[in-house]
Amino acid sequence: MKEVYSDLIQYRGSHYDFGVLQGEKLRRSLTLVNRENQWKVRQPRFQIDVEETKEVFMKLAPLIWEELNGLRDSLDWSMEKVLQEFGGYRVNGERSGCSILSGDTYLVRNYDYHPKTYDGRYVLYQPTDGGYATIGPSQRITGRMDGMNEKGLAMGYNLTNRKKPGDGFICTMIGRIILETCADVTEAVECVRAIPHRHSFSYIVYDQTDGMVVIESSPRGVEARSADACTNHFERLTEENRFNLDDSHRRLDLMKNANVQTAEDAFALLNSPAEDIFSLKYSSWSGTIHTSLYEPEKMCAWIGIGGNQTPKKFDFESWLFGTDAEGAKVHGVVDTDLPLFIWMRMQIGSAERVSVVIEVKNLSKSYKDFQAVKDSTFTVDKGEIFGFLGPNGAGKSTTINILSTMLKPTGGSVIINGYDVTKHKNKVRESIGIIFQENTLDEKLTAKENLMLHCKLYRVPRSKRKARIDEVLEIVDLTDSLNSTVEKFSGGMKRRLEIARGLLHYPKVLFLDEPSVGLDPQTRAHIWDTFSNLKRKRTLRCFLRPTILMRRKLVTGWRSWITVRSLQ
Repeated sequence: MKEVYSDLIQYRGSHYDFGVLQGEKLRRSLTLVNRENQWKVRQPRFQIDVEETKEVFMKLAPLIWEELNGLRDSLDWSMEKVLQEFGGYRVNGERSGCSILSGDTYLVRNYDYHPKTYDGRYVLYQPTDGGYATIGPSQRITGRMDGMNEKGLAMGYNLTNRKKPGDGFICTMIGRIILETCADVTEAVECVRAIPHRHSFSYIVYDQTDGMVVIESSPRGVEARSADACTNHFERLTEENRFNLDDSHRRLDLMKNANVQTAEDAFALLNSPAEDIFSLKYSSWSGTIHTSLYEPEKMCAWIGIGGNQTPKKFDFESWLFGTDAEGAKVHGVVDTDLPLFIWMRMQIGSAERVSVVIEVKNLSKSYKDFQAVKDSTFTVDKGEIFGFLGPNGAGKSTTINILSTMLKPTGGSVIINGYDVTKHKNKVRESIGIIFQENTLDEKLTAKENLMLHCKLYRVPRSKRKARIDEVLEIVDLTDSLNSTVEKFSGGMKRRLEIARGLLHYPKVLFLDEPSVGLDPQTRAHIWDTFSNLKRKRTLRCFLRPTILMRRKLVTGWRSWITVRSLQ
């Protein structure tokens, strides 16, 4: 028995930048050394035609080609070498098993293969330049062996045969293309029909409307059929099957005849070695490495590495709205003495990436002959409360307006949560909250109605709106005023309701423009205590522009940035 883990990787950004980032990590790992050693003892039985491969990618998945370009530039490799390692086009592989079962609300899958080939990377990726966000384990860095996308389409694949290979993509890259480009089962079937295939695989796709469909695919043809279980043989393209199908039929019968009532039952059926679907045949390239389950309606993904595991569950819907998944690894146990996971772990997720959430470099803003901000450079770390100090006209409001995407800078750069404020305004706005200096509440509506409107504007999931509203009202001590109209509120109550509204969609950065202006001293103190408590209880990144009265409080515990342009 060996304790193992997969690194949890979370990234939001362009495909090219994702490729560059992965390349930087690869350069500092043993992965490339291990790959070179593999090629010394196992010569590739294929040719790489860069132009032909590019033509196919540009037709089917041009953004993934950009990711490959990022890997090329970061590693300083030829594109031929990048395609050999990560392109997934015309590459041979070894034999494997795999079993997939579906129910009314889920798709569950065992991934069976040799453990030394396993990436050990569980990836949540939200592209900013096109394509659907995805969640699931990676294979060969750029590929996906199973997963689910933001539209609720789940996918896994099963090997049928590698005889008579053709010119085309291997299974891992086809899995990635399906998840990034297809919104539902119908689109997935058409996509697989259009893809050139290297080998014969079943691509199993599932959504909440059409259920599970098995797409039998080979270099010579594609057929689709509805089913609720699939193993390692075709039922339509039978001429592509291997000679010995006994184990494939055995596992299929076990799944079809099992008494499965819930998603938990299905996961246990596939993940328990005692049920005889989970395989321990690691030396034969068909041992079960992980069990994954996807629930499109709940937008929830499960993963368990090894047998008899309690699955780690990911709320993909919350992640899509900017809430990072907890932890840096998914742990498990694999019952084998064979070498594990040749791909060295690469932590490029939240634990490493978001220690700095705001990065400002040489920021400038000019109006004709007047320069409001000049060469401002600073960073703000995760969990900090950070404030500007300076006299009127020093550029405090101008800087905040630029950072919150309401004003375009003249020069320099601003990156917030990994997004450039000028190139990706909408992505920045999704991840920030703003509390304005002036009251912007609808005073004819109740507190609940104001907050519900904000939920709709920020696309807070309908099932979570009530709990979110209750949570933020408790934070600002306004629970008893839920159904009162805002016009009856005092100035302090209105300000606290605006704070609640700013927190409602779980922003990663919270901007406050003079949040205590016009308030009496006691209410001011209550407001600042609220933010201090938030800093202790949660990991919000609070970005403040205090009034002159609050400067002294800031320097006793909160970091400040002094702007002095108007003093020159």
